[in-house]
Amino acid sequence: MPDTRVSLWRRWAGAGALAGAIVLWAGCTTPAARPGALPVSPKLNPFVYYEDGRVLFIAVDGRAAQYQKHEPVFPLGIALANQSAGPLTFARESFTLETETGQQYPTIGHREFLETYHRSRRDVRLADAFQDILFARFQNLYAPVAWRLFPFSGETSAVQERVELGRRQLTWGYLYFPVPPEGIHRKRFTLLVRPVNHPETYVVRFALR
Repeated sequence: MPDTRVSLWRRWAGAGALAGAIVLWAGCTTPAARPGALPVSPKLNPFVYYEDGRVLFIAVDGRAAQYQKHEPVFPLGIALANQSAGPLTFARESFTLETETGQQYPTIGHREFLETYHRSRRDVRLADAFQDILFARFQNLYAPVAWRLFPFSGETSAVQERVELGRRQLTWGYLYFPVPPEGIHRKRFTLLVRPVNHPETYVVRFALR
């Protein structure tokens, strides 16, 4: 799932920590909110929303989604960092997108991704700022772990349906969801994240331009 250019981690290992307070959100929730009433999580930049909890750090990057116009699916940058004492496993079914009206959508399958989406290589280029934020936030304290959930057409990498993060390990990349009938622009969403066989669901609330 992450860009395999792990050497960049060394380049940014000495970067200063990102300024700003980190707000802790704990708990488990899957509420349906009324339109216009859904709050959002704190931001790391104009496109990146995050929640920093005792168990899991989650960040969502909506920068690439703003360029989606006519595609039936859209990209959502995601970063996960394990801050618990034990391992956490994530799979495709660990992620659910919830709209302001409470409609829920799972990630699309890899076959649908290959057949219907054609901007994935551009998405990778748009992820540079997201990676810079992660490098500054975690520096060399967290080890990056690759997760190839949506490899491109023609790539030799096989689909990696699951990833296990040990303590102080980090992964990032893109998830792809179907576009709801009402569209995605100027809308608010909730990303629900539940590790495999884990009792709690964690959320990030975000807006797309």
